[in-house]
Amino acid sequence: MKTSAFLFVFACLLGVAPLPVVAQQAAGDTPAALSPKKGKATSAKNAVVTAAKKCKLINGKPSDKASYYFYLFSASWCGPCQREMPEIVKAHKEMKKDGRCDIILIGADNSVAAMKAYIKSHKAKFSAIWKQDKDVKQMPGISFPPGIPFVNLVSADGKLLYTGHANCIRDWKQLVDQADAKKAESAESSEQPGEEPEL
Repeated sequence: MKTSAFLFVFACLLGVAPLPVVAQQAAGDTPAALSPKKGKATSAKNAVVTAAKKCKLINGKPSDKASYYFYLFSASWCGPCQREMPEIVKAHKEMKKDGRCDIILIGADNSVAAMKAYIKSHKAKFSAIWKQDKDVKQMPGISFPPGIPFVNLVSADGKLLYTGHANCIRDWKQLVDQADAKKAESAESSEQPGEEPEL
């Protein structure tokens, strides 16, 4: 008990709120289901949107034209999340203009009503999925964090590209530019024919 209290205080000092395990277990999750996992990439053109449509989406659907998605793990009870949300909402407005990426909130609130109120209080325009949704674990590329606020950057085909603190969304353009550059580099290297072996 002393160790978990210490870790909680330490995480809060770092600006990362640990997820409430008791609330998640009460909803039927097992401790194994709470550990970080990497979702599997799928071959669908936009695997993220396809998987998201199987969940109970709140606040609209994610853009099916985006090439990248930030899964934002956040909740209303989390002080660091509340402080970060205005910057995330601002960045999302820029993302919508750019068109290359979108945000999907994975809400860690104790109820859907609390999550909806959180979204409304910040006037967020991105779609959301409650973390307790039975299908959220099937989101391609998802990697559940030990604490929040946290993000995964995932390509539309479901590849996990980046994980980190949610404040990285402030630098979303740089992260997406890097992902685009790696994608172009990979495409170029696959198009170049291999050299003939010497005899």
